[in-house]
Amino acid sequence: MDRTDDAIDADTVPQSTSVGTVEDVPVPQPDRGADSVMDNAAHVAEHHLQLEGTGDEVPQNLSPTDVAEVVMQIAAEAALRHLDPHDEDNPNPPEGYGDYIRSDKEIARDTGYIVHLIPNDLRCIAESPNWVEAAHIDSYMCCLRRIIKTQSSGVYDTNYALMSSSLFVLMVLHWNNTYAGKRFVPGNAIVPDSWLNFVQGQSDDERPWWTVEFVLLPCSINNGHWVLANICLKQGKVVVYDSLAKSTDSRKSRVTAMQALVSLLPILLVQSGYYEHLSKDAPAYKKWALEILDPGKVAVPQQPNGHSCGVYVMKYVMDILRHSEDQWVNNHSMGDMTSLRQKFAMFLYRHSSVVDS
Repeated sequence: MDRTDDAIDADTVPQSTSVGTVEDVPVPQPDRGADSVMDNAAHVAEHHLQLEGTGDEVPQNLSPTDVAEVVMQIAAEAALRHLDPHDEDNPNPPEGYGDYIRSDKEIARDTGYIVHLIPNDLRCIAESPNWVEAAHIDSYMCCLRRIIKTQSSGVYDTNYALMSSSLFVLMVLHWNNTYAGKRFVPGNAIVPDSWLNFVQGQSDDERPWWTVEFVLLPCSINNGHWVLANICLKQGKVVVYDSLAKSTDSRKSRVTAMQALVSLLPILLVQSGYYEHLSKDAPAYKKWALEILDPGKVAVPQQPNGHSCGVYVMKYVMDILRHSEDQWVNNHSMGDMTSLRQKFAMFLYRHSSVVDS
């Protein structure tokens, strides 16, 4: 059969890509809010309830159920006001951080992500040569989502949706299981309905994609290296930030690894109703453009060792959202890795709370 421009040989995808099984992938759930400071905000709710009968805050005719809902809303809003976008710049350890990170007990902390963190997780983030894992990066993205929604200072760009790494894992699994060794025909392809929630803002408690221009997606390549994909929705392009991209062979391997994303993304957007929300007709299928940033041409910090890729992805996210890419002059590294790792560990501690046993 003759090839068409849109036909793709899926066997170019590494058949040994190790991403586990579908059962291994955490099912994204909505963030559970700023539980880390809910207790501290309770007195604010009580104060508002004392105004009941004055007409200032709480209407007099509320039922007990309605009053309870108001209490929770007030407490949640007060809690969210404590999420300071400048926390990432605070070099001082928060109270209790030192004791927690040195603990040998599995004291779970809730960041709002589906997977709770324990002291060993923060040690993995804070100390070299440990690897930063999916739960660490996804917890960080989860905290940033809450801050962006409530910030008043405009520290972070609000034109980005922040996804958990699960979306990329699911795409690679689906690609390998459905198309590996076969010919990919876009006209016959569909994606699982559960993926539509990512675009529609029902997974990760993120805004719908049609309300933003960019989507930041952490990607685990062959379960051994982290890169950051910037999905440029209006341009139909995926830009990849990779901290190990100096060699041509490395960049070529990323092209292969990202094939599932650039091939399935156009189908996901159509199937999710993305274009209808923009009052546009869905375009004819076209595999999205892919740009692996070349540090020989563009300033993209490169890691100095073999175990810091996850930290670099977190820093890429922070700098992109804060428009601090001008710091990436001459492809320098991210600076003092010890301080950077500590910064992210302390940030996650600040924006989490101990889970009741």
